[in-house]
Amino acid sequence: MLSLNLKRAFDNVSHKRLLHIMQNTDFSPWITYVIKCFLTERRTKIAFSEFESDWIFTKTEISQGSSLFSILFLFFISELLTTFECSDDETMTFDFVDDTNLITWERSAQTNCKWLKTAHSQCIAWAKRHEARFASDKYQLVYFTRCQQNFNEDLMSTVQFDSREVSTKTIIRTLRMQVDARLKWKKHVKQMVQKDNTAFEVLSHITASTWDSSIKHFWLLYIVMIQSAMLYSSQVWELQNSDEPSVTSLLKSLKSLQNWCLWKIMRAYKRISTVALKWKSNVQSMNLHIKHKTMQRTFNTADHSVSAEISETVNTIWTSLQRPADEAQKRCKQGATFTLKSSTAAEEVQKRTTKRTEEIRQLQRQLRQSQPASSQKTLIIWMNLKWKRRWTHKTVKQTVTTWNTDWKQSVHQLYDDLNKHKATALFLLCTEVLSLNVWLISVSVLNIDKQCTCEWSAQTIQHVLLFCSAYIDSQVIFFQRAEVADL
Repeated sequence: MLSLNLKRAFDNVSHKRLLHIMQNTDFSPWITYVIKCFLTERRTKIAFSEFESDWIFTKTEISQGSSLFSILFLFFISELLTTFECSDDETMTFDFVDDTNLITWERSAQTNCKWLKTAHSQCIAWAKRHEARFASDKYQLVYFTRCQQNFNEDLMSTVQFDSREVSTKTIIRTLRMQVDARLKWKKHVKQMVQKDNTAFEVLSHITASTWDSSIKHFWLLYIVMIQSAMLYSSQVWELQNSDEPSVTSLLKSLKSLQNWCLWKIMRAYKRISTVALKWKSNVQSMNLHIKHKTMQRTFNTADHSVSAEISETVNTIWTSLQRPADEAQKRCKQGATFTLKSSTAAEEVQKRTTKRTEEIRQLQRQLRQSQPASSQKTLIIWMNLKWKRRWTHKTVKQTVTTWNTDWKQSVHQLYDDLNKHKATALFLLCTEVLSLNVWLISVSVLNIDKQCTCEWSAQTIQHVLLFCSAYIDSQVIFFQRAEVADL
């Protein structure tokens, strides 16, 4: 893939050429006239402190101040997009506004370089006609392959433009994603974690210096500041077999960061189970949340025309890369395997989504529910069932109050109106992770006797709150505020 860069793309758009393109489309003449008036005699000024310059007229420019200008720019480069729209000539392109990437596929890097040179010459011809310029010093070249054979020879091939050689990269940045040559996504996830660590430090300072805010506010900050950034593009790199070690390793750092954030928000001890921590916070496990979002996106785009076009393009590329029949037979006789095209990652996720949706609907029929849920609600039911199974597996032989709470209870609502110190105290009480003698012994603290100071056999939270003679006055106040008398 050769990543091109238009030099000052928006600033060098020819209004005359843009209007000519719009006139040759199916738009009504009045729309073209309105756009012409919109672009004519545009002016700007520079303001700094108390200084303000005179009006400066801009003759050739498409500003990036509104979405309309991005649409106009797409019309401006429409000819370049249609040039490589078909993948039959071993070359295609995909663009996002001013980011242009040329893609070609062959079995040797040298052949790919030849195709890229041919495609680049077409781009240069377009630029001359449209008074645009490409910045060859910002070109980037990357070979997407997981094959290590002949790495020092073939994969070191490169292209040269304007007496400047384009060096090959092992990672390229596009649409805020770090795409590595082996498509393993480790670099991208690592960069996301680094950014989120900075946001985590900010969240830590806020939680440490703010006592009057409720836990609910901190949860919202976590979702907006950290979780949204962690999950950026996760629906892309999760499109793999969920059992692959690569996906597990990618999730490991994200899970760790999520746990740190929840511990910081709840001001909880690290001894507290992360399962209880996420349930109390109403925050799904990272891998479960990503799977749900990926299946949801796959379901929403299953019947989309873009998805169909992507599948058709993949099939075309796969067909063009197939070896001749005689060569395939020869390899099979020598013991080599020759397999047909496997399903794409998106198709595999679609199969998983359909299977899980049918499982939930079958379960609903068994429960005799008259109105089966929609596919979107079915995915939510599947996610809640998976979450409940993890919770149920953890509660086996547990006596702590948290584990004996009914799964259907929305326990996170208990913390909505509580300040941070009250919410933390309630959370520690429910999980019974407090510095009482019984718990200290359970975590192997030395020189501790489980006997209470009132000489009761065990110092537990239940004993201290309800029966300990050393806290009788506090127990009376506790029952009065709780408005209960039944122990």
